[in-house]
Amino acid sequence: MVQVRNNTLNEDPEMTSNKMEKSIFETNLKEIAIYLNLWHSEDPIFARETSDHFINIHRSRQGIQPEEVNSVIENVKERLSILNSVNTKKFPEGGGEWLNYFKLSKEFYISFPGDHFQFVKAFGLVKDHQYNEVRTEIEQTYPDKTIDIYQKTISQLDPTIGENAIVILLSLQWLPDYRDLKQLVGIAPILINFAKTQHDLLAQGAGRYTSFTDNQKQLWVKLGNKELGEGKPGESENWLKAVSESLLIFEGKSEILVCTMRKHQFKPCKYAVEVIYPKNGKGYFNIFFAKHEFIGHNQKCLM
Repeated sequence: MVQVRNNTLNEDPEMTSNKMEKSIFETNLKEIAIYLNLWHSEDPIFARETSDHFINIHRSRQGIQPEEVNSVIENVKERLSILNSVNTKKFPEGGGEWLNYFKLSKEFYISFPGDHFQFVKAFGLVKDHQYNEVRTEIEQTYPDKTIDIYQKTISQLDPTIGENAIVILLSLQWLPDYRDLKQLVGIAPILINFAKTQHDLLAQGAGRYTSFTDNQKQLWVKLGNKELGEGKPGESENWLKAVSESLLIFEGKSEILVCTMRKHQFKPCKYAVEVIYPKNGKGYFNIFFAKHEFIGHNQKCLM
């Protein structure tokens, strides 16, 4: 930031924005100047951490109100309208990419809080087993589309390491929260891949979940020794002998608890289960999915 350099220390933010405007667009446009000042002072900030969730879903339930979300979205729409009014005829080469970057970022800032607010409402209904209501709220979210918007945004310029990391974390820490609730109310399958997993034991707040996305953009839970309790106290230690790179080795009776990506458990029921074996010893390892459907407080299982 130029404001912390010796020759511009504590420079007025408006002056810094004007310099950025000249540097990027090589012209003085009133609309761009207004937007950059608002962008500098009011736009949301996204960071990274090593926890299980992109946003702390338990803390975020507290105090979030519809009017707050609507206010954020309306402010973003106002800034987007400023960008849409810019005359691009005088833009130099590269100026259009920056303008597209700013416009698409606004679309992301509209989509993200809208999804998050609906998720918070749905998540709050889970504890009371109001599954029909959970289904209604979570079906109004489009996290996959939101991530695509962010990916398209950063692709307008040369993405930084931090921006690329946000795409990964949205996919592996944010999207699973939504898929979890869809699994709980029976509108998304439970997909499990048994294979070796890696864990950074020295990471502060290291995540407990391992997942990946396949070529069809389906989100899978990956279970290895650590996740299944091999060698540690737990139900599985008496029957799971090992997880290799291609198979599970069982000893005696085996039971695997069917639960969602975030460990929400289901009531006893019959489920449709499919085991998918690797082709020619390659590809996915022993995988199955279970699918079910909730109807109010009761369950109807798909056979």
